[in-house]
Amino acid sequence: MKSMMVSIVLAGVLSQQAVAEVIDLSGKWQVTLSTNSTLKSAPLHVTLPGSLPGHGIGERPSLETNWTGGRQSAKGWSTDERYAKYATKENFKFPFWLNPETYYVGPAWYEREIDVPADWKDKSIELMLERPHWGTTLVIDGKEIGKHLGLGVPHRYDLTGILTPGKHKLTLCVDNRMLVPIGESSHSVSDHTQGNWNGIVGRMELIAQSRMHLDNLQIWPDAANRKAKVTFDLVNQTDQTDRTDYTISVKGPKGFDCTITASGEVEAVAGKSTSVSAELALGKDFPLWDEFTPNVSTVTVDIGTDKASATFGLRDFKVEGTQFTINGRKTFLRGTLECCIFPKTGHPPMEKKEWTRIYRICKNYGLNHMRFHSWCPPKVAFDAADEEGIYLQVESCSAWSPNLGIPEFDTWAYAETDRVLREYGNHPSFVLMAYGNEPGGKPMVFLSAFCTHYKAKDSRRLYTSGANWPLLKETEYHNPGKPRIQRWGEGLKSVINAQPPRTD
Repeated sequence: MKSMMVSIVLAGVLSQQAVAEVIDLSGKWQVTLSTNSTLKSAPLHVTLPGSLPGHGIGERPSLETNWTGGRQSAKGWSTDERYAKYATKENFKFPFWLNPETYYVGPAWYEREIDVPADWKDKSIELMLERPHWGTTLVIDGKEIGKHLGLGVPHRYDLTGILTPGKHKLTLCVDNRMLVPIGESSHSVSDHTQGNWNGIVGRMELIAQSRMHLDNLQIWPDAANRKAKVTFDLVNQTDQTDRTDYTISVKGPKGFDCTITASGEVEAVAGKSTSVSAELALGKDFPLWDEFTPNVSTVTVDIGTDKASATFGLRDFKVEGTQFTINGRKTFLRGTLECCIFPKTGHPPMEKKEWTRIYRICKNYGLNHMRFHSWCPPKVAFDAADEEGIYLQVESCSAWSPNLGIPEFDTWAYAETDRVLREYGNHPSFVLMAYGNEPGGKPMVFLSAFCTHYKAKDSRRLYTSGANWPLLKETEYHNPGKPRIQRWGEGLKSVINAQPPRTD
């Protein structure tokens, strides 16, 4: 690789449009429920993005409903005379959580015809599905292409060389059963909070770009030294090895009129992905990111045949003694819990403006922090937190009380965490990470290795084991329930109810 040249260009203007074409797959789809359902298996029509409960599809809840959240042993409530009027078929109300009007758990087959343009013949093609719930199986023209089990991340399918120009039948099986044993109470899947719905509620796109394109753009800030390392993969899906030039541009936040660029050359090996890394000096005046000055900047990489952009904030979130620091200054987290409770839709908002509204309510109460309890939010939640200056704890495995140490969970947990860091790792608001909540099984061995692994792999945030327990020497902070002013089962005997106000 050639030596790097770095220059500062005043009042520069960046184009942030990637060289890619997109086919929006939102709209009318035909859906068929699994034939082992008691519901009619005749095809229905739905609008995606959307969910089956949002279309009134499913069975009305009853005493026989097999809830994902369990509680089947609690049927005794139905014989209590105080609940009798809610245990009838006509007026059924399950008392342990909000009831959807309709309920369906199982595979649902969504189908529609697509038309691939002729000029996509030699392009790299990806199918991107944002926030499906939960697992997907992709079938094209009757042939299964692959499966995806990501829970908190978009599902991405590489269809290069598979999806040819012309008409095709695209079929997606979405399965909202418990596909990995993450725990029936997990807010990512449970009836307790958002509910267990079937569907796809985010963007649905076919994306075409050059066979020589960029992937996995990551920014690694170093606020103390006013530097940033930029890494990306150069993907060459052709049969020719070639050398290509690239340019990296950093556009500062609004009000900071300066663009920083670096350039270089890299060999793109035929049929392979080549990793590229460059370090940029941003200058002593480059604005930092924190809760008071949430300065969001943009990195753009250009290789001529493709262009990719990502946002970041120049910040260091560390530990000093027993306190957190942001950019070397001690800070105090004043937070609240987000348990994925959105009863109007049964699923999290997919619009940034709604997350902005939520965070501004938090700020009006003097809060600067939010913990996503046993789930990972969508990208728009990170985007809004970046802009509002909210510190987030994300629980990458979206789990609560699974049996750690079981290969079925352990293997998936590492894969899912890798996906979460790849998709959301650049966001400056993402400062804390736990695997999930209150682990069971063999948490000491698994989480010790888990924390050690991710501390070494991605130093952009701090890592703990699980919320509430265990407290391990490998973690960078603890997340126990002991300091809470209202602990489980304390009732009127809790600190907040039984004692005068205090500051310890």
